Amino acid sequence: MRVSFALQAQWFGNLVTLNWWDDTWLNEGFTTYFEKTKLVDNADGDLELHKDLFVHGNDASMRKDSLAASRPLSSIVDIATEIPEAFDKISYGKGGSILAMMRDVVGEQNFRKAIINYLKKFSFKTASTEDMWKAFDETIDHVKGPTGAKLNMLDFGNQWSKQMGFPLVTIESFNSSAVKLTQERYMLYPSALPLKKYRSPIYRYKWDIPLWYEKKGKLHQVWLTRDEPLYLEVDQAVPINVNVDRRGYFRQNYDTAGWQKIIVQFKNDHEVYSGWTRHGVISDAFAAALIDRLDYLTLFELLSYLPKEKVLLYINMT
Repeated sequence: MRVSFALQAQWFGNLVTLNWWDDTWLNEGFTTYFEKTKLVDNADGDLELHKDLFVHGNDASMRKDSLAASRPLSSIVDIATEIPEAFDKISYGKGGSILAMMRDVVGEQNFRKAIINYLKKFSFKTASTEDMWKAFDETIDHVKGPTGAKLNMLDFGNQWSKQMGFPLVTIESFNSSAVKLTQERYMLYPSALPLKKYRSPIYRYKWDIPLWYEKKGKLHQVWLTRDEPLYLEVDQAVPINVNVDRRGYFRQNYDTAGWQKIIVQFKNDHEVYSGWTRHGVISDAFAAALIDRLDYLTLFELLSYLPKEKVLLYINMT
């Protein structure tokens, strides 16, 4: 794994170098992403180790990113003593996870074309995060954004790279055929203040969030926009998960009825969800309980199916 990481650094760090330490994640996020996806895919065959690795990286970076002491991917490095702080779980874990989410939004081929464009355009030069997002805008085709128009990757990417934290998506029953989805920033200690230089992000801790859910055996992708709730038509008899395979860098929570449907499904046939999705549901349940959005009795009722679980699910919420 360390050799594969070092190989990726030949392109992301050496061939194209960051403008300043503000964008350390461009080096470390890309090398983490490729180390834990493409190179591992070629080495481990059907084991899909990258899924476990990314899940752990996701949870680790989210733990830090839920605190006021976190920072944006594109941070502000003013003095030399702040440089070592840029080599943390945000640059590595969150950086790799955000790139994986972007790949799933634009598609594998568009993602590859954009990365090639970025590397060619800035070979033996320095680049910033905005340079990278613009390289996406120059190459991606036929990808619709939150408004239904062509995806503006610079604006979308900046929402995830220029402000710290991540969203909590809440799913509530709206009527007999629809659910209502809203967002807020997930914070362990809401009253804590971040560093002054990070207190007023231009996006106000709101995100355009790509959601992935399954309906009648098919995977669908929709958007929860920054300023409006989303009303989604669903079969109310079936539990809904809007982060299938943990594709998005966010957490989800449900109303009481929503959690009960998931609990029943886990008890009756948990394998209707992939192991990665099950991991996400359990991890999100712990995260909701930590901020008093889910009672622990419901959490442990969810966990009661575990004697039937055959997949190793590593959850660390400390």
